[in-house]
Amino acid sequence: MKFMLGCHQPNWLGIVNIPWFVSVMRLLERKGRMFPVGLDVDWCMDSGGFSQILQHGRYSVSESQYLDIIERFGPPVAFCQDWMCESVMLEKTGLTVREHQERTTASYLSMSYHCGVVRPVLQGWTPADYVRHAHEYASAGVDMGQLFGLGTVCSRNGSDDAPMLIVMALHEAFPGIRLHGFGLKTNALWNTAVTSRLESADSMAWSSRGRRMKLCQWGCKSQSCANCMEYALLWRKHVVNGIGQHDRKSILEFEI
Repeated sequence: MKFMLGCHQPNWLGIVNIPWFVSVMRLLERKGRMFPVGLDVDWCMDSGGFSQILQHGRYSVSESQYLDIIERFGPPVAFCQDWMCESVMLEKTGLTVREHQERTTASYLSMSYHCGVVRPVLQGWTPADYVRHAHEYASAGVDMGQLFGLGTVCSRNGSDDAPMLIVMALHEAFPGIRLHGFGLKTNALWNTAVTSRLESADSMAWSSRGRRMKLCQWGCKSQSCANCMEYALLWRKHVVNGIGQHDRKSILEFEI
């Protein structure tokens, strides 16, 4: 499984050659390029839907704006503008899980018509929700062999077995389905039942951990390691070493 490091400093992409994951929200006001022309960078762009819907109850970045940013920065993969299904999101929109799924499907169908790098996202709450959404895509003629984002797992995978149950249900219904896990926490990344069924996953949990530090220990001028690339890369190294190994001790003790 490929692990992509979540990043809110887009210029890092031109500095270190690892898989990166960047929100469109970090690119809205960016004028220049992120890395030199011709440099082959493995990265993926996210719609930033969680923060937008949580704050506004809708997307503040229009579809046309999103497509324009894709054209300007050229990510190899960009996920559609999906609609998360946590209860707080449903309260914000006043809609149901099914309606959020329908909006997510509509976003993919519309955006993929204009742009070949856009990928669909599966949404839901229960495993059955996700399987139903996958069938909805299949019924719409969507290529089920492509990569699908797996939404609404980042905010709850520290407390239950949701990611494991969801990916198992999806693979049972669609054997070999290719999935990317959004914002997976280490307990899910340690679980081979999850990682063996994912093609890729991302996380930027390093930033919240770095924010808890009283002083950056890498010699930079920051007050914490929340924006420290050195800390982010070291955190990534420990996480990658523990993926699928149930190596909880080494991760929990990583507080430098």
